[in-house]
Amino acid sequence: MKGRIQIVKLVWKILGKIVTPPVPFDFDNREIEDDENTLPEDVKEGYFAVHTVDGGVLKRFVIEISYLGHPKFLKLLEQAEEEFGFAQIGVLAIPCTYSDLQSIVG
Repeated sequence: MKGRIQIVKLVWKILGKIVTPPVPFDFDNREIEDDENTLPEDVKEGYFAVHTVDGGVLKRFVIEISYLGHPKFLKLLEQAEEEFGFAQIGVLAIPCTYSDLQSIVG
């Protein structure tokens, strides 16, 4: 049970860093704020984006939130915490190859 609580805390901490609250609307900066607060079209509700980091090359994945409970994906999140910390802004970087992540998420 304690292990599951730690996993939930880890996932919550990571999501807190990649999901930002909306910025109040300002008519003077409408275009800028629209760009900053708009999710890309391929990131639908219930999904999030990650980058695989392999030898300095980034590849982007859009993953269903249900994978946050997958044991292999949780291991990758722990590795991301160790390698990059929680100071990541924007898309979450995962230290693995594109093919490794693809084998986990199908």
